[in-house]
Amino acid sequence: MFVREAIREERMAICKGCEFFTEKGTCGKRHWMKDGMIYHGDFITYNGQEYELCGCDMALKTWFKAMSCPIGKWLPQGMSVQETCEIKQFIEEVRIGNQLDNNQLQKLFQYYNKSSGENLTVSTCVPCVKKILNEMERVFKNVMCPKC
Repeated sequence: MFVREAIREERMAICKGCEFFTEKGTCGKRHWMKDGMIYHGDFITYNGQEYELCGCDMALKTWFKAMSCPIGKWLPQGMSVQETCEIKQFIEEVRIGNQLDNNQLQKLFQYYNKSSGENLTVSTCVPCVKKILNEMERVFKNVMCPKC
């Protein structure tokens, strides 16, 4: 779940050298909520792609294996931008359906093991599957994928 300190320090060095890193230690403006409305952070164009900066506290975010820079300057440990975006899309798609089929279940455990460093075997235990899906949703909801 967490990266080694050397990787975390490398990520922070990248963040601190980034034009979007703020004096408050965040990646752009924070997202906030007021009167029941969610206000988003900064939308930027970087290398010809449109992105929404996460507004995260980077001193915290850089510790997590599955986290990534919203503009791709550093990736989840051992994963490409494409892989993280595939996982995020998969999670969003399976949340729409009521029940996972066997292929989705296999893919869920494959993605979980890849992103967490675990080596769990596929299980049909409903509480176990829900726990894994909820954990992955929490981790990957902040992954920013390029807008097409």
